[in-house]
Formats: sequence, structure tokens, C-alpha cells
Amino acid sequence: MPSSSHETPQDIEACRLVQEGLALAKSNRHDAAADLFRKAANMATSAEAKRFAGHNAAVALTITAVNKASQYGSGRPPKSVEAEVEALFEEALHHAPDCIPALDQYGYLKMFQGKVKEATELYSRAADLQPKDYDAQKNCAFSYATSHLYEKALDYANRAFSINNRDAELVVLISQLHYQTREYLRSIDYAKLAIQIDPDQPMAQECAGLSYGILGELTESDKHLKVAHELNPKDERLTTLYYSSWMEIAGETLNFRVTREWLDAREWLFQHHVRSNDIEDQRLAKQNSEKFASIFSKFECQRCGRCCLETKWACSIDAHIMWEDIQRWRSEGRNDILKLIHVYEGMGGDIMNASRGRLLATCPFFGGSVSGQAGCAIHETKPFNCAVAPLYFNPDGVCPYCKEVIPKEADGCPNCGQFIRIDPGFVTLGCPGLVQMKRSAAKELRRMHLSILTP
Repeated sequence: MPSSSHETPQDIEACRLVQEGLALAKSNRHDAAADLFRKAANMATSAEAKRFAGHNAAVALTITAVNKASQYGSGRPPKSVEAEVEALFEEALHHAPDCIPALDQYGYLKMFQGKVKEATELYSRAADLQPKDYDAQKNCAFSYATSHLYEKALDYANRAFSINNRDAELVVLISQLHYQTREYLRSIDYAKLAIQIDPDQPMAQECAGLSYGILGELTESDKHLKVAHELNPKDERLTTLYYSSWMEIAGETLNFRVTREWLDAREWLFQHHVRSNDIEDQRLAKQNSEKFASIFSKFECQRCGRCCLETKWACSIDAHIMWEDIQRWRSEGRNDILKLIHVYEGMGGDIMNASRGRLLATCPFFGGSVSGQAGCAIHETKPFNCAVAPLYFNPDGVCPYCKEVIPKEADGCPNCGQFIRIDPGFVTLGCPGLVQMKRSAAKELRRMHLSILTP
């Protein structure tokens, strides 16, 4: 601490305590050093002396906090210890609000606790205090990205990139952020740069693959997603992306025939979705069965044929026959139905012409109008997906065809226009059964603050 001719006795004593504390800190006795720095900070009378002692106290308290937390390795400390660590960080920032190590390490603890908003505030303070510090800018960028504040994250990521443009992890983050902000060409550019820096970077390959897919360049998309899968074959998410991309391309190939390889990939996707409990219809049915039971019970299919004509069985993993349907048809002896289903035991099935090796993109059981009603040959035992049509409740508001989030204020899906969003959910446009259901379920709808738009 610099000396001054105007030092008070308290400042002189504070200086002595700081020097003793620094000696203890050199011996890694940071907790004891922190006690002396505290005393010095509380004793000093001049602003300069208080600031110097306070900064040393903050650093010592931060090191003490980190040492306490690190005793538990990568695991989470007990709540009592975690509370002690938080108290040490709070005290450190009380003594020196601009202490970079305290802000950085406290931010790390908050991220570890899942308190992303608090972590972001700490990281951004550290980054703004040292605009030329690479790690501070990078940490802040990752924190904002975790908070889904992509524009803000991109700002700090670009600051970090201006300091160091050879960190593949950062470049991948920038690629991801451009993807999230729908700047797909820029996302591809940064993904390619990350691949140049580190060819074994699966996340860079994934970013390129996803962006190419959005732009409709499916072959390029599939190429990158395949590399991402090969670089990390144990990552089920990457495997899912690759198989889905490859199957989509294969399905659009002229004269495509279902192969063993295609069926194996499809079965793997079923297994993955069952493991992750992410088959949309099953998950939503379980989540919403009680909540929407009274509304579902008031819907009666009018057999207008709209849902039948719009169904796209081969479009996605969700457009499938459920295992419960197959079990029911087996018990009913409905071989006329089962002969057109490729069964994945315990999971579900696809509508398929097995003899020709073709997926059927339209329903083979729908044959036009009979006496003014849709000619469904299996109406009395139709699949679950048909039974709940046109109701499709989805808390995330994602169109089941286009996979795009539908804004609440939109009249329909911006891409296909086939679904409109209620909250939470979708309904097929133009369904006469919905008019009757809306009337009979009016009270329930009002109570649940839902509104179903009908023609």
C-alpha cells in the first residue's frame, strides 16, 4: 500500500496488517490472510487504504471460497458448505465490487447451481470491467447463450473473437448463435472456420449440417451430420440428427425402396424416442390426459375426411402407428390392417407396402366418401393418431409438420398453414367436429383460458 505523509495511525496499522496478510497468502494460508485483510479494510480511514486492503481481502476470500468448494471435486458441495462459499463471495464483493476473480468464480458457482441469470450478471460485470480480457468475454458469451439471450451473447462472443480467433470452442459458439438468430449463411461460415481450426469438432459439423438443412441443401446437411455422428457415435442426439437427415433424403429419392439399412435406422430412432420418452403423441397424451379429458370426451369425429386427406404418415418419427394400436389389432385379429404395417416390436410401426418396399404417404384405409361421410374402412378401430385428430396439444407450440414454432398471434403455421395454435395446442382447420366440441366444452375452455378457433 503506497505511503503518504497524511497517513493516520489507523492507516499505518492497516498497512502493517496487509503486509502480514500478504506473507500468509504466499504460504497459501489464505483464510488467515483474509482475517488480517478484513481488519485492515475495516480499520483504514483513507479511501486509498480501504481500497487496497479491500481488494486483497476480496482476493483472499475468493481463494478461500474456491478451496472450500473444490474439496468436493466435480460434485456439488453440501448445502451448508455451499452457503458458506456463497457468503465468502458476497463478502469479497462487499469489500471490492470490481474484484475480477470474485466475479468470475462466483459466476461459475452460480452456473453450477443452475442460477443462470445471476451468473450472467456476474460475468457481464467482469467482462465490462476488462474489455480486453478474453476469458471474461468468452464466459459472458456462454452465460448469455445459456440464458437464450442470443443477441447479447453474440456481442460478447464477437468481442472475445476479436481478441482470439483461433479458439474452436468459441467459434462454434458463434456459429450456434448465428443459427439461433437465423443467420444461417454466417453460421455455416463460422462452422467451417471451426472445422479448419479443429477438424475433430463434432459441434461445428452439427452447426453446418443444421444450417444447410434449413437452407434446403439436404445433401450438404447430411454430409456434415454424418461426420458429426462419426466423430461422436455415442452421442444419441447426433445419431438422431444424422439418421433423420439421411432417411429424409433417402425417402425423397426417385423410386426409393425401403432397405434393411433404412429399417434399422428407423428402429433405432424408435428406440431412442422410447428411451427418452419423447414420442410426442405418447408424451403429450400422458401429460395432458387428465387436463384435457373433459374436452377430449366432448369431441366426436364427423367423418369429414379433412384429417385423413392431410395425414402425412411418412414425414416424421411422430407420424407412426403406436404400439397400443398394434396390440389392439392383434387381439381383434385385424390381419387386414396388420399386413400393411411394418412392426417394431414393443414400439410401434409404419404403414408400408412390404411386398414393394414402399412407405405409404397416404392412408390406404381411406377410400373417399360413402353416403356423405368419409370412407374410412377402419373407423371403429382407427389408430390413436386418427382418434385424437384434429386435436394436437403441444405446450411448445411446434407445428408437427414443419417443426416451426407458431407465434401465438398467428392465424396458422407460417409454412404449411395446416395448424393453428391454441395455448397449448393445435387444431386442424375447418373441422366441423370442433364446432360442436367448442359448444359443449365452453365452460372447460373458459376455465382453462383456452380458445379454439373454428370456421
